[in-house]
Amino acid sequence: MAAFAAPVAARAFVSCVTHSCRSQRPSGQHTRLAVRAAAAPVATDLQAELSSPAAVRKALLARGWDLAWIDGVTGEMQKKRLKATVPQIEAAVSYLESLGIPLKAVENMASTNKMILGQSVEAMQAVVDYAQRAGVSGEGLVVLLEAHPNLLTYTVSADGKQLEKGLARASIDVIEKQGKRVAGVSYYREGTSFQAAPVSPYKPSPL
Repeated sequence: MAAFAAPVAARAFVSCVTHSCRSQRPSGQHTRLAVRAAAAPVATDLQAELSSPAAVRKALLARGWDLAWIDGVTGEMQKKRLKATVPQIEAAVSYLESLGIPLKAVENMASTNKMILGQSVEAMQAVVDYAQRAGVSGEGLVVLLEAHPNLLTYTVSADGKQLEKGLARASIDVIEKQGKRVAGVSYYREGTSFQAAPVSPYKPSPL
């Protein structure tokens, strides 16, 4: 009879230990922790993939961009000067094309100022609205933006009278040139005063 007592006691001890472990760590709590730990890396990996030069290269190739211009964009991304994701870049390009700017012209604009590809559509629309209030629209707007793509990296001042970027200022003016109304841009520095006193300079002529 004594020979059978030890295994029974051992089984009872194991059962007791198992029950004690379960009571200290509920299974539901363990499952929720595992889900939260696994979710963050997935989102991070997706964001990194969408902002990789390789993903941007593939997306722009699919839109018909020339490889030389694409290399210029991805080169800026590799240098950490341009931070943008594929959806951001595609939205910026689609918006510019919606204004009537041809594909090749958008490529040229991006080659001049890569930062426009990282701008939000809302920010660029604000600049376009400012230009339209100044009297620029249609083909004139297309010509203006093709010649001055950097304007799309500015923001509109609180009073709506000029564009701002750091201490730099710019204004869009419509002038008469050879019997035609032509839109031009004046660039100057914050605080510059024009024609306010005998020693004040004239406002720069629109370029």
